[in-house]
Formats: sequence, structure tokens, C-alpha cells
Amino acid sequence: MAFREKLDGLPVIGRTLEAYDRYTERNGNFAAAAVAFYGFLALFPLIALSAAVVAATLSPGRVQDMQGKISDQIPGIADKVDVNGLVDNAGEVGLVGGLLLLYLGLGWVGALRPAIREMWFGDQPPPDGIEKTLLMKSKDIATLAGLGLAMAVSVGASAFATAVIGHVSKAIGLDDEPVGRILLQVAAFGVAVLAGVVLFLYLLVGMPRLEMPRRTAFRGALIGAVGFEVLKVLVASYIAQVAGKSMYGAFGVPVALLLWIYFATRLLLFCAAWTATAKHPPDHVDDEEKTGPRSLCEQTEV
Repeated sequence: MAFREKLDGLPVIGRTLEAYDRYTERNGNFAAAAVAFYGFLALFPLIALSAAVVAATLSPGRVQDMQGKISDQIPGIADKVDVNGLVDNAGEVGLVGGLLLLYLGLGWVGALRPAIREMWFGDQPPPDGIEKTLLMKSKDIATLAGLGLAMAVSVGASAFATAVIGHVSKAIGLDDEPVGRILLQVAAFGVAVLAGVVLFLYLLVGMPRLEMPRRTAFRGALIGAVGFEVLKVLVASYIAQVAGKSMYGAFGVPVALLLWIYFATRLLLFCAAWTATAKHPPDHVDDEEKTGPRSLCEQTEV
């Protein structure tokens, strides 16, 4: 007990333990498993829809670049996407993928949003009545559209910054030197982290419709973005070296992707717990701590 109290007194370790305690108390692992199930099902129509739309509007060279971007964001899946087939059947794929994505995406949002809010407020009762349920579903559709916009901004900013870095490095001959290649890798990682911050800010603040101090939101998003990039590297390495040769056989890559989504969701919920505990630390006992800070929607209703 005394050892734990000493750890709690350390700035970084204490905050991490406090967030982890909140995460475990609110059953973060079980919530992450439920969210990962919907996320895994929604992943493939999302890829199909995005690839069909982009492949039908870009040149062949840009389509190959798109495959590289898919590989960067979702390890092990790019070589499974039949881009030529998506181009030939863009209309049908787009329609079916859009309908499936809407259905499965609503399930994913409906599982993730309350899981994040639970880290703040505890158990959240489901909407009561048909009208409130339909209203919540309409909000979830808007949330899903906002997530698509956030992903587009994140990927677009990352692609633009990567292209600028590449042109500048070639102009000054930086990519021909060993040290230069290391610097380019560090710069690419930094760009990916900044793009991830945009996405995690939306997931931590916009999707659950919460308000919090900007510094808290940014730090939580930065923790999530760095962890997400490290997780992508580990999963890509696992898929390349282990998954395709494991006892799962043909199921090795899907199992690895499911685990990747699960651990990414756990990371997101941990970041939510981190921001929630930063909002009202345990040594400050008042009415707000007992009830939890109000969401943006709840404050506008008062």
C-alpha cells in the first residue's frame, strides 16, 4: 500500500495509474471487445467503399499510391484489396459498401460513444422510447459523417506533409545519406502522429459530445496518436513475420486485424479515462466529481 502511494505521488506514473484504475473500474476491456467486434465488421465495407470511390476518380498511378496509404493505415490489408475489380464495379461496390457501412457503422458508434462516456459519467442508460432512439440514431449518423470528415482531413494532411517532406529531401539530397534517411523516418512518424491527433481529438471530444480543457484534450489525443502509431508498427511486423505462417493459416491476417482493432480500442478508452480523471482528480471531492462533468449537450439543455 505504501509503495502504491509512492507511485501515486509521481507525476507521470501517478496519472497513468489513476487513469488505469478508472479504465478497469468502468470495465474498459469488456467495452473494448464489444466495440472491436463492430469495428472489425465495419472495416471491410469501409475499405471497399473508400477504395471504390477513390479508384473510380483517380489515375492508375494515384490508385497505386492509394494502396500504399491503405497499407500504412491498416497493416496487412492492402494486398487483399482488388483495386481493378473495384474500378470495374465502382457503382455496385459503392452502393452495397455504403449501406453496409451505414448499418455496421451505426452499431460501432452506438457501442463506442457510451463506452467513452462511461469513463466520465459511469453507466449510461439507453434512450427510452422510439422517439429518443430515432433521435439518437440520427445523431449517430451525423457522428459517423463527422468521423469520415476527420479521417479525410487526417489522411489528407498526412499525405500532403509527407509529399512536401519528400520533395524537400530530394531537393537537398537528404535521402541519399544514412543520417538523412533516419531523419526522414522520424519526420514521417511525426507527421503521422500529428494526423492521429486530429482523429483522436474527434474521437475523444466530438464523438461522445464532451467538453474539456483544451490542454487535457490535446494531451489525451497525443497519447493516443503516439500509441496508435507504435501499435501499427508492431501489428505490421507481426503480420509480416508471424500471422501468415501461424497455425491460423488463412485466418492469420484477419485474427491479427481483429487484435489490432481491439488493442486500438483499449488505447482509445484508456485515453478517455485519462482525460476523465484529469478533469476531476480524486483529491478534489465536490458535487461535480460525484456526478461527473456535464457534456456539452447536457449543458445546453439547462
